[in-house]
Amino acid sequence: MPNSVTSIASGAFYNCSALTDLTIPKSVTFIAASTFYNCSSLTEMTVPNGVTNLDAYTFYNCTSLKRVTIPGSVLSLGNNTFGYCTALTEVTIPEGLTTIGDSAFSDCSSLKTLQLSGTVNYAGSRMVINCLALTAVNVADSNQNYCSVDGVLFNKNKTSLLCYPSGKSAAGYSVPSGVTTIGDLALMNSQSLQSVTIPDSVTSIGYFAFARCGSLRNVNILAKSPEIETCVFENTSVATVNYIGSESEWNASGWKDVFDSSVTVNYNYSPLSVTQQPRNQSIALGKSVTLSVRATGDSLRYQWYFRKKGQTSFSVWNGHTKTTETVSPNATWDGIQLYCRITDASGNFVDSDTVTISVLSIATQPQNVTVAAGKDATFTVKATGSGLQYQWQYKKAGAASTTATANATWNGMQVRCVVTDSAGNTVNSNAATVTVM
Repeated sequence: MPNSVTSIASGAFYNCSALTDLTIPKSVTFIAASTFYNCSSLTEMTVPNGVTNLDAYTFYNCTSLKRVTIPGSVLSLGNNTFGYCTALTEVTIPEGLTTIGDSAFSDCSSLKTLQLSGTVNYAGSRMVINCLALTAVNVADSNQNYCSVDGVLFNKNKTSLLCYPSGKSAAGYSVPSGVTTIGDLALMNSQSLQSVTIPDSVTSIGYFAFARCGSLRNVNILAKSPEIETCVFENTSVATVNYIGSESEWNASGWKDVFDSSVTVNYNYSPLSVTQQPRNQSIALGKSVTLSVRATGDSLRYQWYFRKKGQTSFSVWNGHTKTTETVSPNATWDGIQLYCRITDASGNFVDSDTVTISVLSIATQPQNVTVAAGKDATFTVKATGSGLQYQWQYKKAGAASTTATANATWNGMQVRCVVTDSAGNTVNSNAATVTVM
């Protein structure tokens, strides 16, 4: 394509099924709708910096497209921009892009993660519909409209559950308390879900919210009478519903018309609940930490999960299945987050609060220094932990005391730092020696 080209017309490469590669010059600033529609052999694409919009159906049904680079100049993705790009596995939305159209990534059956930037202010409800391998929609912390919890997409204040990725492997999910709206299609096609709990904070549930959850058998309902759209549990195999209210309340609510007569409804359900939460803790390296949780329910099982600093998702903490766990963390535990999942005999589960462990330790020790008389000696220490305070101490050669603070540079003097965290734990650095030439 020559460098004189500035725009590509709608359908310019429509149905070019043998096209495998194309270099678009930097001169191009406009790519119209359906430009590469059904280019089924196209494997990768770099959109030039300067293009401001990718219109509807631009790459629709490009079934071999594995990689696409979207520059920061792009402000919006149209409806079905990447629909049926079945080879795409990962997409990062750049800073600057504000709008993601409905069904923008629909039926991208290999898409595993989607990363939303801080500037996205609209994401269509069908954005990732039928993306059956999707395990996480992650959101930049700076985004003012959306947030993500363990890969699940919410609005910023977490009152609307927008997308529970279809590829998540968990057998159960408790909609967080505080959510008032479960959006249209929010948990649709979640094939691994066997049990779901709807909290009493929910006041409305969108259409097809739990549709096609083929493994779903158990629904715990704590919301007595929300507004319920049509087809909420269409094409599921729900066998049991546990309802918090009475039979008369059930009959007067919209729930009665949601489930067919084959479903067993248990009234006056007493939900599984946590009675004692674990707590945040700060400890010094070498000390032990005790995590404890208590809950009410029948034949409870416990499983702890962890996420180290910098990780995006939680992992099973293998072997830790008790109500109380005592461990001696190493330095890599600083900033670790943990929670416990409690499951009852019916497969219902509830998650404890997530807590953070801060580990006070010396990460970088001060070093011995040699200086000329009258020159400054510089000592540096780095530590992990929370709310840290530093106090330097010195000991002159031959002296017993290490309690005085000093900045002298006497020959043979030893210097160390005492680091204190917000909980009052302390740790001493190694002593460094000053040699004065």
